[in-house]
Amino acid sequence: ALCKSKTLCARCSGEKIRYWPDIRTQHAQSGWPASGLDIIFLPTVGWDGHGGRLGMGGGFYDRTLSGISGPLLVGLAHENQHVDEIPLENWDIALDYVATDVGLHRCQKDSRY
Repeated sequence: ALCKSKTLCARCSGEKIRYWPDIRTQHAQSGWPASGLDIIFLPTVGWDGHGGRLGMGGGFYDRTLSGISGPLLVGLAHENQHVDEIPLENWDIALDYVATDVGLHRCQKDSRY
């Protein structure tokens, strides 16, 4: 997240989102439980209209977000990364929205999740 007074960089680490005030700082200074956040932006390699997300293959966000509710999950992607359907595994966490270079897409979650 960016604002005039502070830049916040984040990464998943276990069950917490680790953050530090400046991108040049290499050490995470503290953590915040993912359930305590209002919104989480997730890097997205591929996405579908049902909230399916293809990430980088590490499962970090799925493990961190497993069993919690509350934060709005927004994938960040390009419009051309949209596919008809992302194959799902039982541990996959669905997105609420996907923000692309064209617009904001609300995901229509279904029984797959």
